[in-house]
Amino acid sequence: MTACFVYYCFIRPKEVRFLKIADIDLDNGKIRIGSNIAKVSKTNFVLIPKAFKVILKESGFLNNPSYHYIFRNKKKKGEPPYGKSNIQKRFRAILNKLGYDHNYSMYSFKHTGCCKLYRVTKDIKLVSRQCRHTNISTTDVYLRELGIYTEATDLDGFV
Repeated sequence: MTACFVYYCFIRPKEVRFLKIADIDLDNGKIRIGSNIAKVSKTNFVLIPKAFKVILKESGFLNNPSYHYIFRNKKKKGEPPYGKSNIQKRFRAILNKLGYDHNYSMYSFKHTGCCKLYRVTKDIKLVSRQCRHTNISTTDVYLRELGIYTEATDLDGFV
């Protein structure tokens, strides 16, 4: 489920750890990333794509009290969020079983999601807003580094 938050909503793995049920507004299709957990210490919202809304509804996560962390350690008193490396260790174990090397991480889902959204919409502003980048040039550089502008077919319609 962690990977879904990263892939669909471009929420950084560190931020996902500290999300609470109350941060998810399914009715308005948004997730709140509070300044206390955001990379840039500024509260922002990301949109929830329709496909992820279905997953969230079916998962049962939202049936928990609003003050609960989504990903919490149920074995510890007070059910605190998972530890810093817990999610990554679990994910790494799965990747190892599947034969993936250390070039892949939870962040790979964010990169894949960003590229997919751009390819589907060609809307760099939408990608930028969903990534919560402070300016469009950051998104441009990010997509370029991911190879998004180097598709062989990009110039096929050019005459």
